Amino acid sequence: MDSFEAYFHQLKETPPENITEFSHRGKLETLLNELAPKTIKVLMEPRRERGIGAPDFQISSRGLILGYVENKALDGEPLDKTLKGDQLKKYQQLSGNILLTNYIEWILVRDGKPVMRESLCYRYDLENKKSKLSKERVQAVALLIQKFFDAQPEVISSAKKLAEALAIRAKMLKGYLLEELIRQEKEHQEGRLYELYKSFRDYVFHELELEQFADAFTQNLVYGLFLARLNADTKEKEINLYNAIKYIPTSFELIKELVDFLKELDKEEYLAARWIVEEVISIINNLDLPSINRSLFYRISKNKNLFNETEISYRDPFVYFYEYFLGVYDKNLRKSKGVYYTPPPIVHFIVNAVQHVLKNTFRFHEGLADERVTVLDFATGTGTFLLEIFEQIFESIPKNAGNREQLIKERLQKNMYGFEYLIAPYTVAHLKLSQYLKENGYSLQPNERLHIYLTNTLEPADLVTQQIPFLPALTQEGRNAQVIKNKHVLVITGNPPYSGISKNKGEWISNLIEDYKKLEGGEWKERKHWLGDDYVKFIRFAQHKMECETVWDEKAQAYKDISNEKDGIVAIITNHSFLDNPTFNGMRQSLLKTFDELYFLNLHGNYNQNEKTPDGGKDENVFDQIRQGVSINIFVKKKGSPKKVYYADWWGEREEKYKLAWESSFKEVNWQELKPNFPFYFFVPKSELNREEYEKYWKIDEIFKEQVTGIITSRDSFAIGFSKKEVEDNIKKFIDFKFSDDDVRNELKLRDTRSWKLGPMRRVMSGLDNRDANFEKIHYRPFDKRDIFYHDSAVDWGRWEYVKHLLKGENIGLISMRQYAYDVLDYCYSFVSKDMIDNRTFISNKGTASLFPLFLYEKTNGKEDKKVNFTPAFFNYLKEQYNDQSPEQMLGYIYAILYSPSYRKKYAEFLKSDFPRIPFTADKNLFDVLSDLGAELIALHIAENEGDEWQGHSRSEFDIFITKQSDKQQVGSYIGSGKGNKVDEVRFELLKEHDMPEKILQQLMPYEKHWGRVYISKNKYFNLVPLSVWHMQIGGYQVLEKWLKDRKGRELSAAEIKHYPQVIKTLCTTQHLMKQIDSFTAQWI
Repeated sequence: MDSFEAYFHQLKETPPENITEFSHRGKLETLLNELAPKTIKVLMEPRRERGIGAPDFQISSRGLILGYVENKALDGEPLDKTLKGDQLKKYQQLSGNILLTNYIEWILVRDGKPVMRESLCYRYDLENKKSKLSKERVQAVALLIQKFFDAQPEVISSAKKLAEALAIRAKMLKGYLLEELIRQEKEHQEGRLYELYKSFRDYVFHELELEQFADAFTQNLVYGLFLARLNADTKEKEINLYNAIKYIPTSFELIKELVDFLKELDKEEYLAARWIVEEVISIINNLDLPSINRSLFYRISKNKNLFNETEISYRDPFVYFYEYFLGVYDKNLRKSKGVYYTPPPIVHFIVNAVQHVLKNTFRFHEGLADERVTVLDFATGTGTFLLEIFEQIFESIPKNAGNREQLIKERLQKNMYGFEYLIAPYTVAHLKLSQYLKENGYSLQPNERLHIYLTNTLEPADLVTQQIPFLPALTQEGRNAQVIKNKHVLVITGNPPYSGISKNKGEWISNLIEDYKKLEGGEWKERKHWLGDDYVKFIRFAQHKMECETVWDEKAQAYKDISNEKDGIVAIITNHSFLDNPTFNGMRQSLLKTFDELYFLNLHGNYNQNEKTPDGGKDENVFDQIRQGVSINIFVKKKGSPKKVYYADWWGEREEKYKLAWESSFKEVNWQELKPNFPFYFFVPKSELNREEYEKYWKIDEIFKEQVTGIITSRDSFAIGFSKKEVEDNIKKFIDFKFSDDDVRNELKLRDTRSWKLGPMRRVMSGLDNRDANFEKIHYRPFDKRDIFYHDSAVDWGRWEYVKHLLKGENIGLISMRQYAYDVLDYCYSFVSKDMIDNRTFISNKGTASLFPLFLYEKTNGKEDKKVNFTPAFFNYLKEQYNDQSPEQMLGYIYAILYSPSYRKKYAEFLKSDFPRIPFTADKNLFDVLSDLGAELIALHIAENEGDEWQGHSRSEFDIFITKQSDKQQVGSYIGSGKGNKVDEVRFELLKEHDMPEKILQQLMPYEKHWGRVYISKNKYFNLVPLSVWHMQIGGYQVLEKWLKDRKGRELSAAEIKHYPQVIKTLCTTQHLMKQIDSFTAQWI
């Protein structure tokens, strides 16, 4: 009672309105100390003007965190609001035991929920000099505080819980380090932290950003402290800020050098982060270390259940430790870095494949254990491939061999290399592989280290001038890595990053990639390609190392490449797009030149293409978080071996593929020999039937001179809307400067890109004189036109130079695709538009849609001239073949061919892999008929997109249902009861016998046997929709389903309710016109 009386009296000395959050923090500290048991320590955090903030009081018991106390101003934010705020949620991640107070109100929060709430007094009691404390209230508050102190701190005994506890704190530490880096850069107060960032940016990864460094450096500090604890002398159980580096072995010199930064935390600029680091140290010092060591111990068994997470973790406990860590720290980090942990069965198969080639092709009977074998994992990550190699080498060395230690040192430890540019996985790789060696009886000596280096594989270092400031260990790291980059390595393996928009744009690797942009015997004409993807660059690096060695040229005082005739193996798992994407033909030709035997095991699992097994079953990716299909690729360079290319497929669910990888030997795979040929050199089986005939036809990009791919806004929900008003509302919010950049970013869900930064673009857009002039129509999806604010303040890639041809005058464009993701028999990949198109107007993971304008508008003598967009070669052909056909007639003919089912069926294989080729008939009458049908189809599709009425003779086939029946019996009629027209669901139901009069059903049957309804809610639907029309695909989309699904959760407008039935009728007519076209093309094509 006395403690509370003194506390109460001190509070009354200050008027309540003047009691801030900090006014009586010392008095609160005194009260807590007086009430706390002797074993409990109350630590008050100092007030900070900046930084990420810390709990006001940290409560610990025997070095373990027990909980936190957070206090607020008496007249400040209500505690109920604080309970729901982000700050408290952040602290609840650190501990489930929180005490919240504003000096008189007290709330005990357990695991995110208030469990006790008491008040010491009322606010007016503080203003009344005669007021006294109630004994009952004092007892209630004392009990609440005692309950808070009674919580039991947790001793962490499992790797998973440790990973989670460290990750939560690392996430907060990263936030501070990033904030401090930004401050140091902005204020030009470049302290130790910023100098470290510059060193990594200038010498390891030139594209390194502040946030990336803060992220990587944070993880390194946390893992470095853990490493120190694992190696701490048992006589001195605890580590601290000052002695941590003492316990990091010299074989981890770079990690030791970076952890030395902890000494900087005494400085003013870093004090705000110290509490987080000290919590990490507190957790690590109080681990149940024997249990942690057991959970990180390797239990190697080749017969584990590979589909049970616990069993898999036995094989590589450090990887699972890292996976748990990332899951809490930043679940999006792996995706953004393109880094994915390779499943053990896949690694096992790849390493076994290397063993097979070494023993059978190279005649190295000891395989990987042969002293002549050197191995480089060029994207080491956490060392999964090297671990498998270590295991297989250990299996080949008898445990009782007298020279076992010597063999390990000379073959395994000396000849195995790894490159990794991310600090955290680099640290984990060192941790786990040294631990594995230790468990197998080999401890690294002070003068030894694993040859895993922190380096960017794709960037060479200047060994002569490189001297990295502040980091001598990193300087030596770079030099050692470059020695390996220069010399020949027999085996290169690994799982390179998956990153289509690569940041590895160094001159050296970019020059090497230029070799993939050449095609011997032909012209490489690709304007849009994916040769910049990181995995392609890593393949090029591996190929280069098999072709060349780098030596010092004394005369030139520089390094130069010299060709070598040495043998080698590349064994990797990558994105499988390069196997058959036509833009990779130069790459495939290049690989065929360098290597003698190439093996491609296509693991499929391409969710972007909705891949199914050949019998229509489920097909899964071997990675759990990758949508892009993958393949295992084995390239063998062996002088004297015949040139051979082999291919195989593994289809099915992930578990089936794992089982195959674990149980199949390399020679047991059902390899099929391929004969890749000019110009595509496909690394997948392709039917060659009709190819010679097809290749003689005119390709679309040989007919049209100019083309433009769809625009990319990078922020569709902001710049594109279902109505102009919707976009205008977004713009009003965007340029309203009473809201901060962060407010606007969060409200409109915007993110910066390389060419678009929110702050500057807000100023650009607000300064536009006539914003209304920038609104245009965009052909967003088939039969789905929308409004777009077409200006670079909203759009990243506007294709400005080409779109102008559509905006300046009367025009029309043919939409086509270079590559199709789906079956061309079911998905028609041709359409027309008078407007710009979106890059996803058609859908395919193999590229974007292109629009070929019929006319180009070019200025001549100050006037806009309208010119036909045909190539000179095609113009010459037209003069010879046809005399008086107009450009519109020619487009009509081309469109008819593209909508011919017979054409698509006969040339299906070729239509999947390049722009379509058009056969031109020599029969003038046939040309005119097809041109007219194609023109009718174009007019139909344009009219529907423009919202105009179109009258063509073919539509009359369906007019019977419109003109002779009531509204409810029209094709696509909108029926239902209830208020509103919200799209709650999208489903198709076949008509039942009682749904329509028998007479009507009989009239419907000649046109379509199966009819149904498209529901948008329980009671509202569009009636009389043919089943075949419901399933009809254009541009990779199921048109009717896609149109409604895009509007799910929205109210349909009157215009949209009118438009949808017209789309249904248009698709009906399209099917009818396709049958007519096919009646003329089936025999001829």
